Amino acid sequence: MDGTGGQSNEQPAILATPDDDNDFPLQFRAGRFNRMVLATNYGGPPEPEHPMQQISVQAALYYAALCGCRLPTAGEWQTAYEKFEKSASIDHWNLRDQTWEEQRKYLAQTTSSHSLDDGIFRADSDNPRGAHDSKALVYDDRTLYFRHVTSPASGSVFRHLVGNVAEYVCDSPEKFDAWPDKKTAQGVQKFIEQSQERFFVIGGSALSPPQVPPDRPLPVAHTDRGYADVGLRLAFTAPSRTLAERVKWTVGQVKYIWPTDVALSKK
Repeated sequence: MDGTGGQSNEQPAILATPDDDNDFPLQFRAGRFNRMVLATNYGGPPEPEHPMQQISVQAALYYAALCGCRLPTAGEWQTAYEKFEKSASIDHWNLRDQTWEEQRKYLAQTTSSHSLDDGIFRADSDNPRGAHDSKALVYDDRTLYFRHVTSPASGSVFRHLVGNVAEYVCDSPEKFDAWPDKKTAQGVQKFIEQSQERFFVIGGSALSPPQVPPDRPLPVAHTDRGYADVGLRLAFTAPSRTLAERVKWTVGQVKYIWPTDVALSKK
């Protein structure tokens, strides 16, 4: 387990289909005559070491609860990004690059009915893919889909905070921590129904269009749908070190309206 929150055998939708649907150009293949297997140095075929994805908000939150954790908040993610990742060069991350572009051009010359952006998350997931989705960044990280979760080509503190797979965040941590039934699928579903507007995707991915801002939380329209490039990161609420610290946290979350006479006396 690392910053991506889990491991899975799955990959983007195109790799989850029968082998005959996979087709890679010669330089991407594991063997000269095996067009259906991606070479390890380009990310390789699906393995347990690849990040978890094709998972819905419902499944991600349930998994986190079973681990005794929760999903991070957008603010927590952004704080980590500001401190550890914002200053990194773009080739530090696994984003949609020229390797992706080479594969797109190759597929366009074949009879494949698949597209590299099939099943990916979009800011408005109800919209079909458009022409803008065909753009890629100009640099080349030589990874077609995903890197292993332990890949050294990522952050030393938070691995793959940006790129590789995007991740879900939930902006109701206190409510979830206090939720009485979060160890059953039904209980998690009830929580989601009451917090529908508090779930977002953040971080960008190896498949998302470059115009998607990686550091901005994007609303999730369908909490029961998995996406080809979205996984999860686990978080937990650290206990307070002292009673005074707990009081400070509690008081700090409350917005006070001072009585009029007190407000006037302070002027």
